[in-house]
Amino acid sequence: MATARQIIAMLSSHNQGDQEQFLSIALQVAAAEALRGRKQVADELRQLVDAARQSQSGLPSRTQVGEIPIPISRPRGELQNLLASSYPKARLDDVVLPAETRTWLDRLLHQQKQRDKLRAHGQSPITRLLLIGCPGSGKTMTASALGSRPVSQI
Repeated sequence: MATARQIIAMLSSHNQGDQEQFLSIALQVAAAEALRGRKQVADELRQLVDAARQSQSGLPSRTQVGEIPIPISRPRGELQNLLASSYPKARLDDVVLPAETRTWLDRLLHQQKQRDKLRAHGQSPITRLLLIGCPGSGKTMTASALGSRPVSQI
């Protein structure tokens, strides 16, 4: 279940009227529940967040059009000008990679898509990736392409 810190953050965002921060924390709780193997609770939380966002903005829910990106919370105060956020536009097909590297990345993406099956068999998918290479070799573009779409659409 939610940690005390998450509950405090949710109540604080509720008191400040920051609905998006509130829902973002609820999604963090859902992700933690999914990692603990409580898929039904995680799915229920995600559906509730989707319903709240739909009623708030009139956007279609995740079940209607596939995964909708989670809005990034904007920093406030001194940090407001320090951080810029955007959604990646690059796709993995846009990155020129050696065949071996592309095969390895495809396997990594397949593992992520099948992570529930892996966990059911006592295995876990790769959770970290270290990209190394000379400047200009495409590390940032590859990372952007990997993060450009939800795992469910891989």
